[in-house]
Amino acid sequence: MPEQSSLKEENLIIIKEIESQPAVTQRELSTKLAISLGKINDSNK
Repeated sequence: MPEQSSLKEENLIIIKEIESQPAVTQRELSTKLAISLGKINDSNK
């Protein structure tokens, strides 16, 4: 289950970044965190 743990960590990182910068766009998050735009989009669902 390491893959699930990794996804939870990514989601936590994304949430923390959004909390610190509420106006950040998905594309900016993708670039800053080096996570694909699709994963950023999926985590927002």
